[in-house]
Amino acid sequence: MPATNWREITYSRAHLRPHDGKDPEVKRLRDQTRVLAKSMDLQSYGLAMKYQKTAAEKKQDLLNKLKQDELERQDQERRNVSEALRMRMEDFTAEWAHKRRVLEEELAQKMVGFEERAQGKREKLQLTLQKQPMPPVKYSSQVRDDRIIEGKLAKAGEFELAARYNKSIAGKTKQEAQEHYERWELGRQRKVERLEEKLKEEEQEARDVCDRERLRFEKRRGVALETLGRNQRALAMDVDHALKNEFGQPREVRKSLTASRAQPKSYASRPETSATFYGRLMMERVGRGSFDVPSVCRLHWGIEDPPKFADLDDLRPNQPKPRPAT
Repeated sequence: MPATNWREITYSRAHLRPHDGKDPEVKRLRDQTRVLAKSMDLQSYGLAMKYQKTAAEKKQDLLNKLKQDELERQDQERRNVSEALRMRMEDFTAEWAHKRRVLEEELAQKMVGFEERAQGKREKLQLTLQKQPMPPVKYSSQVRDDRIIEGKLAKAGEFELAARYNKSIAGKTKQEAQEHYERWELGRQRKVERLEEKLKEEEQEARDVCDRERLRFEKRRGVALETLGRNQRALAMDVDHALKNEFGQPREVRKSLTASRAQPKSYASRPETSATFYGRLMMERVGRGSFDVPSVCRLHWGIEDPPKFADLDDLRPNQPKPRPAT
């Protein structure tokens, strides 16, 4: 049965074409040549030579056509492979751009959380300082001694000297109370400054953690890009080797026509596995091949497709994945 699938029409599978990949006119001319050869006539020999030459030319024309068809198919396969590899690279770029955007959102949330915690610590310290009353003033021994002397002078009737001591004591107590308030206020200010220094160190540490996450992400992306590049190059080399091998490998035959184990067979899995078909196979996998069918839902109801990487798993490699809901 003639082949109608593009996967089966290759140079090494010419038997799947109409008439088993052969020109029926060649067989007819060769049959006539054999009949004329039996006549043992000079005129028949001349006609047989003409038929034999015509059959050889038609056979060569068919072989040239098969080779030209295969070359055109290989050109199309190479274009498909190039397009598929370009699309794969675009998908890689879009995927890692999505991962970078998700990572930046996570890091931004971390910094926002840090700012909220820092603001909470500031407010807590302010409330604590507001609840702490200023401790009583502890006056110096000189003020104490002057008060004792003032009391003795007042008892002795030396009111003028007692008044002088009283004025002196009032100035000293006022001065010491002001110094006590300044020391208390300075202690409160130092607590705020120590908290700000600690928060500044924590902020720098948090930013360092974010920078390390970015560096780790870039390293993972670089490794993935290098791996993808190796795979792309290896795939292109495999396809090129398979296409060149089409002209050198033996012709395949159907299983029903296999005469011996040494005869190469036409396996059913070859269209799905051989690198000579990778171009269209890769295009079909991304929805751009011969099986590309538009979405009925999008055409009829106008439903838009979901984002390409909406369900992408962005968990870290060492982080356990959640179990699916049952």
